[in-house]
Amino acid sequence: MHLQYFFNTIYFSRLSMNLLETSLSEISQELPGATAIFNHYNLSFCCGGKKSLQDAVKGANLDQNEVLGALLKLLDQSDDSINWDESSDEELTAYLSTLSNTIYNTQLPELFRLADRVETVHGNKPDCPVGLASQLNVVISKLKAQIEQDSKELYPQFINKQSIESNLVDRLRINLDDMVVAIIKIDELTHNITTPEGACNTWRALYLGLRAFKVDIQQYIRLENDTLITRISNQTKTHGEDFCCGSCGG
Repeated sequence: MHLQYFFNTIYFSRLSMNLLETSLSEISQELPGATAIFNHYNLSFCCGGKKSLQDAVKGANLDQNEVLGALLKLLDQSDDSINWDESSDEELTAYLSTLSNTIYNTQLPELFRLADRVETVHGNKPDCPVGLASQLNVVISKLKAQIEQDSKELYPQFINKQSIESNLVDRLRINLDDMVVAIIKIDELTHNITTPEGACNTWRALYLGLRAFKVDIQQYIRLENDTLITRISNQTKTHGEDFCCGSCGG
């Protein structure tokens, strides 16, 4: 245990030094979520992106450990590669709740900000994804509704083996379908999220974030639509005639 702690300390120490010596533009193009941190601390990764993290933090008179800690936290977000088809109901719903809230509260606000910036500055260029911010706003709206229904109705009822009305599941499926349509349009606008030659740092950071977002939102949609709703359907079948839909008030 102490040996593992020792190696972890060395690893993160070397990682910290590497990050400090790396330019803001490079970090913004390689680490999804970094631009939100830079924006929070008012560090310019576009025009002032050639500065190393260390020089930028020092020049802005910021706490180096605080900024570095926020970036290292992004690097430490690893996928445990759990087989969700074999997970418990509690594990599945907890993961879906965490994933959807991370997408909604962390990824989407920054992606919308970056997309709006790119469209405003580069809207006259042929490769500019005009309309991207609008499609991200659709996902924001639909995911917000999904999270509210999941947390207040679907998850508690499912975990407690309570009756789940079919129209609730139907509404959730419609929300998921709308998000899929928006993702398809995002792919079309960005040419499958292909960064154009000569794109600025903000544009590059936007597409890096979009790729990470797409992986996460597709994972959420797949697990919510296929795994979770399938379990709900099987649960209903298992109850058979004794399962109450709730419509009779019994």
